Amino acid sequence: MLVAGLSLLGTACTPSDPAPPLAPPSAPAGSPAASQTPGEDDFTFEDAAEFDDGLTIEISGTPLARRAGDHEKGAESTNGELVVVAVLITNTGTEPFDAQDALITLQYQGVEDAPLIIDDTGDLRAGFGEPVPPDSDATATLGFAVPFSAIKSIAVTVDPGDDLNEPVTFIGPAEREDEGG
Repeated sequence: MLVAGLSLLGTACTPSDPAPPLAPPSAPAGSPAASQTPGEDDFTFEDAAEFDDGLTIEISGTPLARRAGDHEKGAESTNGELVVVAVLITNTGTEPFDAQDALITLQYQGVEDAPLIIDDTGDLRAGFGEPVPPDSDATATLGFAVPFSAIKSIAVTVDPGDDLNEPVTFIGPAEREDEGG
């Protein structure tokens, strides 16, 4: 898989010094965040968001739409339909990155925050559990309640939560686990 890197400025986000990323953050509430077609400034699931401080955020693989298992709760509003997303954070900086502070959300068809799936087995998590040391990477696999009718255009927003780097949004389709039927 070819990963396109887009460089983002790693500057503080203060009202007097706004430094927006090259890709837009999640859309405001009520907007069709995931129903737009990716433009040249948007990230797709094949892109990687690279920050000046050595942090890289990307979606690992294509999000997968499937039915919830008996051990997974939270997809009742979508009749058990969910999307699984793996977020990869790579830290090539000199300091540990507090990945546990990152906030990961999924948007689709005007839904700003798809419900997070709770997995009794721990395979699907709520995010990252610990810092990412320098010269290391970590992956968090999350599930979100998303109806199959909306998987052609979803958006995954990752807010690093570090007051240094802006949130980034990745836009694209999810694949159905059961495409054959």
